[in-house]
Amino acid sequence: MYYKIDFMTKKDLTKMLSFELVEALIMDNSLASEFDKLDLWKKIYSRDWSDLLKSNQQFADKCNKWNKIKPDYWSYLLKSQPQFADKCNKWNKIKPDYWSDLLKYQPQFADKCVKWNEFSSSNWCEPLSAQPQFADKCDKWEEFYSGHWCGLLKSQPQFADKCNKWDEFSSYGWLDLLKSHPQFVDKCNKWNEFHPWEWTKLLTTHPKFADKCDTWDEFHYPDWIKLLSANPQFADKCDSWNGFDSSDWRELLKSQPQFIENAKECKCVNKISHADWSKILSIHPNLADSCKKWGWFDASDWSNLLKSQPQFANKCPDKIYDEFTQEQWEELEAKHPGTFEDIRKLSTLRKLASNKHSQ
Repeated sequence: MYYKIDFMTKKDLTKMLSFELVEALIMDNSLASEFDKLDLWKKIYSRDWSDLLKSNQQFADKCNKWNKIKPDYWSYLLKSQPQFADKCNKWNKIKPDYWSDLLKYQPQFADKCVKWNEFSSSNWCEPLSAQPQFADKCDKWEEFYSGHWCGLLKSQPQFADKCNKWDEFSSYGWLDLLKSHPQFVDKCNKWNEFHPWEWTKLLTTHPKFADKCDTWDEFHYPDWIKLLSANPQFADKCDSWNGFDSSDWRELLKSQPQFIENAKECKCVNKISHADWSKILSIHPNLADSCKKWGWFDASDWSNLLKSQPQFANKCPDKIYDEFTQEQWEELEAKHPGTFEDIRKLSTLRKLASNKHSQ
C-alpha cells in the first residue's frame, strides 16, 4: 500500500522508517489494518512507540517494546498517559530533570521517585509551582535563584517565608510578581530600576502604586497610550499630548472618548486621519461634531462606519455611494436589512444614467 505521508510524496509503507510509520499512523488510524497485514508493528523503534502511544493509546496492545523504552521516554509518555505506569520498569533510572517534569503533571507517581535528594534547585521549581504538597521533600530552598523565586511565588505565595533572595529580584521579576501579588509591595526595593514600559504594565493593573513612580517624564508615547487607555486618571501626569500621532489618538479615543478635549486643547484633532476617524466614530458616534474630516472619507471609510452607525447615511455624498462595490453593499444590507435599499437603487439609477450619457 502507498501512503501520502507529507501530502506531496507517496511512499510505500514497507519502505518507511520507524518515525515515518508512526507519523503515518497518527495521521490516519485506519492504516492499522495494513500494519497488521504487513507485520509493520515490529519495525517501530521503542523511542517512536512513546510518540505513538502518547497520542494513540489504543495501539498499546500492539507494542512489544515496553522493556526497551528508555527512562526519559517513559517520563514523556507517562506525563500524558499515566495509565501505562504498570508497564514501566525504569522508575529508578529516570533522571531528576525528567522526574521534575513528570511530577508537575502526575503527582501520584511521587512514591516511585527515589531521587528527591538529587533534585537541583531548578528541578524543584516546576513541581512545587504545580504541586506545593512536595514542599516537605525539598531541601534546596537556600539554593534557589531569584528567578526561581519569582516564578514560584507567583503561583505559590505561601512560600514567601522561605525566600532569602528578595534583594536580588530584577525589576522585571518584581513586575511579574506584583501584578499577581501586590501584597509583596513592601519587599520591593527596585522601584528606581523600573523602565517606563514596566511601570505601564504594573500601573495598568495596580494604579495604587503610582506614588512609587517618579519617572513620569521618561514615559514614551506608546506607554502613555496603554496606560491612559486603562487608567485615564493619570492624564494630569502626561505632558506629551502633542507627540501623539493619528493611530495613538485612535487607540486612546476608542477606549477613552473624553480625551477628545485634550486633543482639541493641543490642536491635535486635525492630526487624526479620516480612516482613523471612521474607526473612532464607529465606536463613539457622539464625537461626530469634533470630526472635521467628513469630506475626506472615502468609500472604505464610509462603508466601515455605516455598518456600525447607519444613522450617518445622510452625511455620505452620492458620489461616494456610487463608488461602493457589490461586496460593500452586501455587507451593509446584511447588517441593516432594508435600511440602504432605496439608497442603493438611486445609486444604481445614477450609474445607469451616467453610462447612457457617456455613450
